[in-house]
Amino acid sequence: MHIDIINYSGKANSSDIEEIFRQAVNDFPTLSNELDTLLVFVFSSKQIQERTDMNEIRFHASRYGLRLKSEPGWDLMYSWWGKNIELIEVNIDKFMNATDTSRRFIARHELGHRYLHGPEAHVALNEKLMGSKSANIVNKEIDRILTLWKEYKVNSLMMRLFPELTIQYMFENSIGFSSSKDKEILNRYSRPFEKFLAALRLMIIGETQLAILSEAHPSLKEERWKSIEKLHSDRIASLKVLASEIRPELKELRIWFAEECLEDPKLLTKRILELSLPSTRRRELS
Repeated sequence: MHIDIINYSGKANSSDIEEIFRQAVNDFPTLSNELDTLLVFVFSSKQIQERTDMNEIRFHASRYGLRLKSEPGWDLMYSWWGKNIELIEVNIDKFMNATDTSRRFIARHELGHRYLHGPEAHVALNEKLMGSKSANIVNKEIDRILTLWKEYKVNSLMMRLFPELTIQYMFENSIGFSSSKDKEILNRYSRPFEKFLAALRLMIIGETQLAILSEAHPSLKEERWKSIEKLHSDRIASLKVLASEIRPELKELRIWFAEECLEDPKLLTKRILELSLPSTRRRELS
């Protein structure tokens, strides 16, 4: 497989980045059967913030017949892929500050997206009955949850293929997952309807983190594993209290949001509406 590093940032040595991806590709021995080319684009935080990166990436992608949409909010790396090619963008400032564990894990994670595809379908809501503002809020949260589900599937693959690396990565990056961080996020919302949807999203994050950990081999369940498990168990407990104050049914999250629900955008939308809207409005929407 051909790996091409296209460094627009003027920072760092491209060979360091190529070595990270060369190692990652070698850990996916069947990848060369599916991909001919891996293009890695390197930009600075400023270039990404100014959105100048997408102009360059789209120019290269068009040569391969790929149409890309930009995705704000990603961290160290982000990927797109086509039939025989994968494109990965790297934030060089975050790359230079990241640990070796994060670099190795995220490079493999992005390659893992090439194998596992989550649901893409968009469900149109009845704005006349809901109101356009409420419909936009629900749509936004559904897109977020579907994205989280795709991330969960890839990270489950990572746990199966690279368990020690995955646990170390989760241990090093647990700072963003805490009850205090959850409260900070939820306090941004004043309407119960929006607060509930945000709580639901956070609960799914916590549940998927626990599900990924449950796939670890018993030999790896040591102190690091236990500390991460406790962190997410405590988060789920506090979030369930808050969410169940709005909808008592949500105490049993897995019953409402089983795997088949998260694989089907229409069913996911139905579940969210059943839980988040008043009963009279739910009947109208059904």
